[in-house]
Amino acid sequence: MIFGERGPSQATKTITLAGGPGPVEQDLFLVTAPVEISSLSGVVETALAAGLTAAYFDVYDGTASVPLTLNTAVISSLPAGSWIGKQYEASDAMTVQSSSTAALVELSAGSDEMHPCIVVPKDGVSTYIRLCYMVDSAASGVIRVRLEYESHYPGGISRVQDTTARGPNILVDGDMEAAGVGAWTAGSSAVLTKETPALFNGSQKMRITYGGSSNPSARQDVMSPGSTYRVTGCAESDGTAVPRLYVVGLGDIWTGAAGAGLQFFDVTFASTHARLYLTHTLAVPGHADWDGLYLSLES
Repeated sequence: MIFGERGPSQATKTITLAGGPGPVEQDLFLVTAPVEISSLSGVVETALAAGLTAAYFDVYDGTASVPLTLNTAVISSLPAGSWIGKQYEASDAMTVQSSSTAALVELSAGSDEMHPCIVVPKDGVSTYIRLCYMVDSAASGVIRVRLEYESHYPGGISRVQDTTARGPNILVDGDMEAAGVGAWTAGSSAVLTKETPALFNGSQKMRITYGGSSNPSARQDVMSPGSTYRVTGCAESDGTAVPRLYVVGLGDIWTGAAGAGLQFFDVTFASTHARLYLTHTLAVPGHADWDGLYLSLES
């Protein structure tokens, strides 16, 4: 492949600022392959609280933080329509332009307009682009963040799923961080185990392994028939298993692919049964991994 033969892709993430007092870090994008980033910026959609300082973008692999900008930007009390963005070098502070007056924003002199930086994720570890800031009292406000990038390898960028505007997670151990698999009921002779590293946040994922019968599964009985639910999360095949979400009476509400790497899902559906199944199409030895499951009642 010749580098540059494809145009840039875009990803957006709307975040609600929360937390404090003290430091706050919010995941924006999951990096799943080396990416060339040409733009990283945000527009304030709802005015930000006072007392928000030391703001910066970084890359985080669960242990190390690699700054994308200097951690000195002040984003306190920005009105709706204000703009924040990465400059050319990591040694530059994030540019902050309030919408209280009209303004022209230019990048640092000599910037590379196409590919200012390349982000490489840590092998086998969930690596995120984050927005970090210090809060004096309590953070509030909404920012829509936009990323332009090119990836010449399988994967690239996935938007971290936003649960701030949703109801509570009905699933027990949906984040797969509990010790053991006691919250889940195995079906079709499936073998359920917790494995590391995680696919999503945290340190663990759940693996569903073929145990002698077709369509091995894990389930929870947490829904009310006739209600509408939204389920988000991610799955990864071992290269042969096809991960699926299944509800009795509806059939498959999401079907992944074998050998497609990390796969995210976001499905809204009217339930016909109490049971939500995580399963995969497989009649031979193999497995699929699951993580970051969030099931919320919508109506």
